[in-house]
Amino acid sequence: MMNQEKKNTPPSDLLANILANSLQSSAKHQQQPSGTETRTCTACGAARPEGTDLSTCDFCGAIFFQKP
Repeated sequence: MMNQEKKNTPPSDLLANILANSLQSSAKHQQQPSGTETRTCTACGAARPEGTDLSTCDFCGAIFFQKP
């Protein structure tokens, strides 16, 4: 008897139920600002990504720090 009730359900009601369930169970996410920080070369002002181990500027060749 249960199978007959499911077969008699109009497709639009079925779709509406699926969409309503989807909206209720979807995780809500908040937007967060991106966090990329850069350091600049003191000689030419070129950007250098923070956390890299570059010892010299790729643009002008200025030395950032001496490697041991």
